[in-house]
Amino acid sequence: MKKTIVLFSALVLLLAFQRCTQEDDITPPEKTNVTFGFSSSDAINGRMKTDISESTMLVISIENSLGESVLSHHPLTLLSFGNGYVTTPIELIPGNYVITDFMLVDSSDVLFATPLRSSPLADLVKHPLPYAFQVDKNKINNVQMQVVAVDEYDPEDFGYASFHVDIVKPLPVAVFALANNPRFINATVYLLKDADTVDVYVLGAHMNILGFKHDPEETYTLAIEKGGYVRFTKTFVYNELITELNGHPLNVFLEPALTIKQSVSRTEYSGYNSFYLDVSSHANFVIDWGDGTSDSISVEPDDFNILSHGYRSGTYYSTITGDLEKLTGYTSIWNSTQKLKFTFDNVPNLKIANLFQDGYTEILDLRKNKKIEHLVFGGKTLLLPEESNLKIVVIYGEYLVPSLDNIIDQVYWNAVHRNIMNGQFIFHDGPTSEDPMATPSDASILKLNELRDEYHWQIHPEF
Repeated sequence: MKKTIVLFSALVLLLAFQRCTQEDDITPPEKTNVTFGFSSSDAINGRMKTDISESTMLVISIENSLGESVLSHHPLTLLSFGNGYVTTPIELIPGNYVITDFMLVDSSDVLFATPLRSSPLADLVKHPLPYAFQVDKNKINNVQMQVVAVDEYDPEDFGYASFHVDIVKPLPVAVFALANNPRFINATVYLLKDADTVDVYVLGAHMNILGFKHDPEETYTLAIEKGGYVRFTKTFVYNELITELNGHPLNVFLEPALTIKQSVSRTEYSGYNSFYLDVSSHANFVIDWGDGTSDSISVEPDDFNILSHGYRSGTYYSTITGDLEKLTGYTSIWNSTQKLKFTFDNVPNLKIANLFQDGYTEILDLRKNKKIEHLVFGGKTLLLPEESNLKIVVIYGEYLVPSLDNIIDQVYWNAVHRNIMNGQFIFHDGPTSEDPMATPSDASILKLNELRDEYHWQIHPEF
């Protein structure tokens, strides 16, 4: 049989569209629709015309300029278009990309492929793989590609060990914050098979296409997490879900919450989380402990109602929902779980965050809590709002040593610009120690001395 070379034209259609309001009011780069098309007249002896059926797909892999995978063995449906074919569109941000796989596939059988650059067949095509192309905003881009029929050759002739193609099935997902005006938010998706995590996806604040590469007839669970929101789960069979969606994305709306992600890794005893809540007026809350149990509670101002829960070894995502606008304080009496992550983003009136714990806290991000006044924290990373009412700050632990000067600067700036008097700044090397966490820089010592002498703050230890 004669060698068959088919010329492909990639037609990049740039369509401007308006996005919904994105997370944090930051508009991401605008994406454009990209389609790949070719004409059947490019085939020798008309063979392409007979080989392409309704089940034939273009399977493509694309990387961005950083070498990160954008699409991996992604199938694109072929639609008849005049004397040729055009694929269903994909969305790409304008920029530079590299095609790393380009094949025509029917079921799992590869019919045509573009050879790799170092392969024996590389000289047959003008642009062997990987091949770079560019997507420009407000411009039609044409990418010329060629493929070779595979039936005369071995996979090694194309530069592949085999032509087994694990076709990724698309699953469109969009995640929104539940509010009067829902907005896109980013999130992390865990794909579970029974109790095992088989895939993890990071979603942007827009409509995302997940690559589902598992058995479409088996049962899986989709778990979506975003700090500050209730965890979403959905058990599904891929083929049934796609039929149910009927061409639409899976739209997920997450309820705001105070969230705590925590782990217990020591099996000889359970981890405990004990805390109480401060409120501005009578408030109702639901606490989902993350292990299948939950409690409904009512809280009054000045209550000292300690809530406590024990955990076995494992990772837990617990949430507090309800009258979050009335929640003014969270005080941890004891927490022996590990790798904690607190998210108070959706607690708008938070004034007190007292996080006494034996466990290790990965990060505390308070940048959205501009009413914070009282903070106790020991962990790795502390992010403070640019402006706040911080008056009492107690930090401890070796992990905060690299950021000590920055924390002092932020506390000092707020006190001076807001004229905050009679505050406290304490930095010890442990929750029960009175030894210094570290020696601040000379500039930081001057700022602490000014807080002490001019604003009557209590500073401990003093230098």
